[in-house]
Amino acid sequence: EKIDSKQGCLESQLKHLSSLKKDTKEITLLKKDKEQDKLVKSAFAASKLRATVSCDSCGARRCIFSMKAVNAMGGPSNEEVEHLQSWIEDGYVCGNKPAAKQGVLQSMTTFSKKFIMKMQLRCGEQIESQYYSTPGVRGRITTESICAICYSTGSSVLTIDEIKNMCNTGGKNPLPICKHCVDIGMPIPTTAGSSNKRRKKSETDAQKKGLFTKAIAKGHKKARK
Repeated sequence: EKIDSKQGCLESQLKHLSSLKKDTKEITLLKKDKEQDKLVKSAFAASKLRATVSCDSCGARRCIFSMKAVNAMGGPSNEEVEHLQSWIEDGYVCGNKPAAKQGVLQSMTTFSKKFIMKMQLRCGEQIESQYYSTPGVRGRITTESICAICYSTGSSVLTIDEIKNMCNTGGKNPLPICKHCVDIGMPIPTTAGSSNKRRKKSETDAQKKGLFTKAIAKGHKKARK
């Protein structure tokens, strides 16, 4: 089932994900896709991000990885990159992976073995953390700032510093999110890394201070002398 990108984007995504959780065939397929992803999980690193593609259904940006850099020994060749671009232009939906067209020459099918994508991803799920790789680092591509939850772009997407100042991330590094998603109370997306204990304590203290200040303003508590 596809998400109609012309409808309310975030609402459609949440409804779509909810329906997938009840689909027994989808549950079985998702389990299989997760097992396949585990076999190549070492490829899912920001340093191995080679390209991105937008889903024609939900609009999410998805990552395309390769174990070796382009033109490195064992890595994709320039010709294979061209085949990948041709595949991207043919259209993509979350959960698919690079594949050659039927009937093409054997020499044109090797690109599908060198470029890897997460098959377990479904329409409506948040952007992969690897998408937000550090630009300027050797071998890494530059990606557009996009809300990890609703996929909106432009000035509505908050900077990392703005998110840290506005929200409690549990000491983890936040991923970009737009102001609308923050305003409606969506959970702040973060990287999968461990929490920074010092930052977590600082955020907790700031949150308590904010709640205390609000309580004073409402007359529920007295200010400390």
